[in-house]
Amino acid sequence: MAMDKRRGFIDIHSHFLPFLDHGAENDQQCLAAARCYQSAGIDQVIATPHFLPGTKWAAAPEQISDTIRRTRNILREQGISITILAGMEIMLTDMLGGNFDLRPVLSLGGKGAYLVEFPLHSPYDASMVERLEHWQAARGVHFVIAHPERCAIFNDNSSRLDALVNTGMMVQVNIDSLLGQAGKKAQQAALAFFQAGIVHFLASDAHPRDGRMPPDSASMARLTRLLGRETTFQALRTNPMNLLDGKKVDPLRPDGNIHFSAQLHAMQGGYMQKLKNLFTHKQNLN
Repeated sequence: MAMDKRRGFIDIHSHFLPFLDHGAENDQQCLAAARCYQSAGIDQVIATPHFLPGTKWAAAPEQISDTIRRTRNILREQGISITILAGMEIMLTDMLGGNFDLRPVLSLGGKGAYLVEFPLHSPYDASMVERLEHWQAARGVHFVIAHPERCAIFNDNSSRLDALVNTGMMVQVNIDSLLGQAGKKAQQAALAFFQAGIVHFLASDAHPRDGRMPPDSASMARLTRLLGRETTFQALRTNPMNLLDGKKVDPLRPDGNIHFSAQLHAMQGGYMQKLKNLFTHKQNLN
């Protein structure tokens, strides 16, 4: 029997666990988010509380594991069947220092790929990029860059993101960014990254406390119309499974869907010019 492509999706970036960082404020918000996941066909979620050393947003792995166990029980009592795996969203700051592999951080699902968040508004920090590249090369770890379309250093200069992808790093874009729910600039950047072939995953980055819920069935239908069924399935099923299985993850390619093309043509000229410059740069390197 063919797999039902409306089910079995995996969200690799979520703050829906209650009482950790600024995700769900209470059990009720967590349950509401879980029902959205259920409606959208997402039945595995990697919980990724922020990790920012030296602050209250630095939950220990044991605390995250305990919260996952408690949340599983709450969901089970409500008849909600969602597999929850542990992870972290590691916020890149000078406080991380040079001992990344010694710190109490969790990879996504325990499989050796770490979700990292660049500052949203800070200027480009070449030393942090060099540190990431060193960790990756010297220590054999892998990195997934969270929502670069929301980070000024990337949404104004996509070639920086392209350079990191060329070193083996992967990219996760937020679903609400792609659908235009996080502002025009984030949407334009997300579309440009897709067209450039440097996006590997879509995820919710859900924050129920802030009203940023996981996608529901209506949002998933919009996403599928935009990207096409095969690309949506790759973004939310095939690629996350390959990540968790330690397999190669290929960048996403829209199915040539007319809605995606229309969105691209609606982008402002400045972003289209930057995209053209990126392609020209790639061709010159070949």
